[in-house]
Amino acid sequence: MGHGKIGTLPRQPATVDLDLDLAVKRAMSTDECPICLATLNSCVETPCGHLFHAACLEHYFNISGRQAGQRSRCPLCRCSVHAPRPVEVRSTSGRPIEIVPVPARGSACHLDRQYRFIHLGDFEGKPLMQYVLTSNEDRKTSARSVMWVLDARVACTVYLNFRSERHVTDGQAERWLHGKGFERDLTIRSTSSTGFPNGPYSGPVFSRTFDAPQSIELMGSNTWEGTYFVFVELCSSSGQ
Repeated sequence: MGHGKIGTLPRQPATVDLDLDLAVKRAMSTDECPICLATLNSCVETPCGHLFHAACLEHYFNISGRQAGQRSRCPLCRCSVHAPRPVEVRSTSGRPIEIVPVPARGSACHLDRQYRFIHLGDFEGKPLMQYVLTSNEDRKTSARSVMWVLDARVACTVYLNFRSERHVTDGQAERWLHGKGFERDLTIRSTSSTGFPNGPYSGPVFSRTFDAPQSIELMGSNTWEGTYFVFVELCSSSGQ
């Protein structure tokens, strides 16, 4: 059995993710592909142990209606089929959240809103920088409660880009920012984004560098106008 990315398989469409964790193997003569129901011979196995024709799985990922930023999942059990990333993210609400490359200007800020980035400030053009694509509906989470968790396997710097000074003070974020060691970072130029009702928004940036491995808890935004933006820069010494 050999492990490899789906990008090494034939007929690779440009829209399929390139970091899938699939094993190429030979199936038993009685095994059938759960997608096309034809007999399997050469096939791929997902991390959760399910077997598919490579072409069937590629086709499924292309027609499954994944939203931008969402990662592919097994058609049978919905487990992730991706290789572990240097930083993984999860929301305590269970709403969708993904870590993705820094988006282009004009791209959506969230998975569940059409607010757009007017510009990316100093987060643009840095090869080790990533963006945490979140659900803006998490904005209602209390400043006393964990909203998002970053599980870092490598050392990294986390940047929290608030949409305005008011979002820091009205949302009562000042206390938890200080308590978790985040400091205002005057070296980073903020993003600018559209939004209702007081857009365009541009606000202060707070940052902290973390060693690894570490679970990084980020507290609630606590303001109905929206969540803060999270950027993660992998430390160059990590070799990523």
